[in-house]
Amino acid sequence: MPAKGNMLIGQSGGPTVVINQSLVGAVLQAKLSKDIGGIYGALDQSEANGKERVIQRILDDYHLSGDELLVVGDGPVEIREAKARGAIALGVASDEINRSGWNLNKIPRLTKAGVDMIVADFVHAADLVQVLVGETQEPK
Repeated sequence: MPAKGNMLIGQSGGPTVVINQSLVGAVLQAKLSKDIGGIYGALDQSEANGKERVIQRILDDYHLSGDELLVVGDGPVEIREAKARGAIALGVASDEINRSGWNLNKIPRLTKAGVDMIVADFVHAADLVQVLVGETQEPK
């Protein structure tokens, strides 16, 4: 990944405790990283803010190449749209019913969509940042 990257969080469906905590963990950890320049997401579910358009708008508005954007999502749509534009795709396969661990049913969908890496949640967010950008962070 280049010196400064960006992250798009694509979340769909109804909010749950697991989704909300995963979102909080991802945003907080990205804010700690000196290698993440911006964090983006759609404001609403209008056609203008569809996942494809949001990803393309970020790339265009900030003159980014695909490999400067990390797209985080739990569904195949945002993963496919990320990969179609050369972005790094991080899939989240969380178990929203048990509020922790893996939802094994999500893994084949994310894999088929072309995901680069899959996590269950962001419990080990600092380790994830290390893998993605090679940066070591001190615990807060």
